Amino acid sequence: MLDCRRIEAFLKEQARAGQFPGAVYALVDSRGLLACGAIGLTRIVPFGEVANVETAYDLASLTKPILTATILLSLQEQGVLSISDPLGRWLPESPWPEIQLEQLLLHTSGLPPWSPLYGLRGVSPVRALFRLSRLVASGKRVQYGCPNFILLGLVLERATGKELRQLAREIVLEPLAMEHSFFGGKAVCQTVAPTEWGNRHEQGMSLAEGLRPLVRHGIIEGAVHDTNAFSLGGLAGNAGLFSTAEDVGKYAVFLLRALGGQNSILRSETVRQMLFPRAFAADEVRSWGWLVRDPGINPSPGLESQKLVGHTGFTGTSLFLAPQLDLGMVLLTNRVHPTVRPTPMAAIRSRFHGLCVQARLRFRST
Repeated sequence: MLDCRRIEAFLKEQARAGQFPGAVYALVDSRGLLACGAIGLTRIVPFGEVANVETAYDLASLTKPILTATILLSLQEQGVLSISDPLGRWLPESPWPEIQLEQLLLHTSGLPPWSPLYGLRGVSPVRALFRLSRLVASGKRVQYGCPNFILLGLVLERATGKELRQLAREIVLEPLAMEHSFFGGKAVCQTVAPTEWGNRHEQGMSLAEGLRPLVRHGIIEGAVHDTNAFSLGGLAGNAGLFSTAEDVGKYAVFLLRALGGQNSILRSETVRQMLFPRAFAADEVRSWGWLVRDPGINPSPGLESQKLVGHTGFTGTSLFLAPQLDLGMVLLTNRVHPTVRPTPMAAIRSRFHGLCVQARLRFRST
């Protein structure tokens, strides 16, 4: 096993500084789990509760690559659809029938980054989605946003006639034995990290757009924090998956094995294509559902020569791979508990990744 004392000391330091109540991490390689640990608390309101490795977290936007992008590429392998399909093939009621599914995957559709789809009285979230205006023409620039993956989730359901929950179980969760992953609702005998007290953050965002907020009360626990996904039934293409660090690690193991040539829920070549950089902007590079480079991922000791690919979640979650080292790094926090506040998560993740890489290199040298 890896020596993770420096990793845990750093995370404890961040928890004491109030950046998050606690954290659970996992490190994996293509053979399986290398290390897993928990520090701090899983909640501080209304009482303190110690975090443990079995704690499940709201993964937020990690849902995008782990479920939505993976299911989409699996359906392409099966011949059900193609990422080159125009949106109008599957959602003819869409006002942008010419947008390609790949543009949604790459966040180059031109759609806005966010909008409260529940904010128009008497208008369903899906109808509100179709009322959004594009900021620029499709394919012109990278603009990360949830509407892209909410649309992809709708496409997956339309193309198969199945709910996204069922597709997730059949294509991703059950084949990878992600037994502690679920969608909303507290799992039996499983600790779930709470998120915000109410949803004051999104209420403020909705009001800033001149739209009616959807008001939620009390601690959000076991229900998705993202209010758009919540209004769409608890799981959408952009958010809704809950999981443990070890389960997210199982998904990372699948990716690393695929990069080594092993076929699984996706073919090895599909995974290589999935992680290949395709959409370039001044400050980020996107692949099919993944972030290849981000301005917030600054080099820290150990990362100077490492190429990372991964994704983050607003609630304080992330999964990144260092393919050259055959290393997957999972960090789950609920930094939005009990309130959303400025947190330097990009810098924290960068340092965490640097310490993980150093631990991996020390382990290899012994």
